[in-house]
Amino acid sequence: MVFVVRQLSSISCKRAQAFKETSIKKGNQNLIESHLR
Repeated sequence: MVFVVRQLSSISCKRAQAFKETSIKKGNQNLIESHLR
């Protein structure tokens, strides 16, 4: 049971990390676009 919980928490951590990375990339794109305007 503990092992399953650990797996779930690690998966959610990876998802959070990926979400952070994608949001950062989107933010950078928005910054670049606002600079180009």
